[in-house]
Amino acid sequence: MRRQLKAWLKAGIMEDDRLSPTTAGTPQGGALSPLVALIALHGLDEAITQVYPQARVIAYADDGVGLHEDRLVLDQSQPLLMTWLAQIGLPLNEAKSCLTHTLEGGQPGVECLGFHIRQYRVGKHQSGKRSNGQRLGCKTLIKPAKANRKAHLAELGGIMQRGTALSQGALIHQLNQKIRCCIRKP
Repeated sequence: MRRQLKAWLKAGIMEDDRLSPTTAGTPQGGALSPLVALIALHGLDEAITQVYPQARVIAYADDGVGLHEDRLVLDQSQPLLMTWLAQIGLPLNEAKSCLTHTLEGGQPGVECLGFHIRQYRVGKHQSGKRSNGQRLGCKTLIKPAKANRKAHLAELGGIMQRGTALSQGALIHQLNQKIRCCIRKP
């Protein structure tokens, strides 16, 4: 596996029938970038769960989220994360990384894959449950991220502005196509 990855990373980039050599890494948006990120996130998951067995790292393409119910464990796992990344020659991007709680703090919740995930304290009849039936005392709410909602509404507004000469039925048809598209593909 390592030999194949090294070969892919050194293969170069073909653009406009020209081969450009690569010195390190993969181009942003390239087909190999998510694969390399997933391999790294898998290794990161193994490194963290060896030290903190209850922690979880969830990865999708080149996005990842580390989860644990105790904030102190997350605080202690950040230096572990930085050390592990340094061992494979990668820095932690501080601008794209954050340590947050989904229930408490000034800005509770986390943004991942275009969604905002947050927990709210609720009464015993609305509470989520653990796998053993024990009540959590909170409910998880997942909704589209604010930036995604804003972009979607702007797109719908643009359709309405461009459709002023359309009949009401034609305009509704165009809006429905966009709304249905977003429902199927978040």
